[in-house]
Amino acid sequence: MEKNLQRILSSWRVYRSHTLDFIEILTEEEICYKFPHPGLDTFGKHFLEMAEVQKSYIKALETGKIDFSVGNYEQPDIYKKKAKLRAHFKKMDDHMVKILKSIKDVNKEIDWGLGKENPNILEHLQFLIQHEILHHGQLVAFAYLFSLPIPERMVKTWAFPLNETQKMHLKSRIGQSRRV
Repeated sequence: MEKNLQRILSSWRVYRSHTLDFIEILTEEEICYKFPHPGLDTFGKHFLEMAEVQKSYIKALETGKIDFSVGNYEQPDIYKKKAKLRAHFKKMDDHMVKILKSIKDVNKEIDWGLGKENPNILEHLQFLIQHEILHHGQLVAFAYLFSLPIPERMVKTWAFPLNETQKMHLKSRIGQSRRV
């Protein structure tokens, strides 16, 4: 794999691990908490949307054109269950790595309909990382709203302050397997 592509993939894995940590630290009930965000009104729906947008990015690597209609954003059988979300992310991640290994020219442009401003493959993948981080910010804001724990690696990476309830939750959940 090309060196810069390896670096992007390494960066991607850091932020994807934060996503998976977030799934892990929440309970099945918390994954379904409702919050004031049209459409993406639960943690689970945010997680599913991240995976389905990733599918669009992967398809663009294959076709050379981004198409966000590729994703299926209404899958309650997935977004309400932690194990199914983790499996769905693994499927997307494995497929993405397979596609990335086949890329020969990272300077190839992906058609985003931006004309001369279309990103190359590396920039396209940076957009995917930025999308993941955007959701992290939203998820953290909702975790604060509900006084839910924020994954320890995210707290350390971004130096998030925690309220007392969050500290208590985080301490009680570290080391526990929350898998269902």
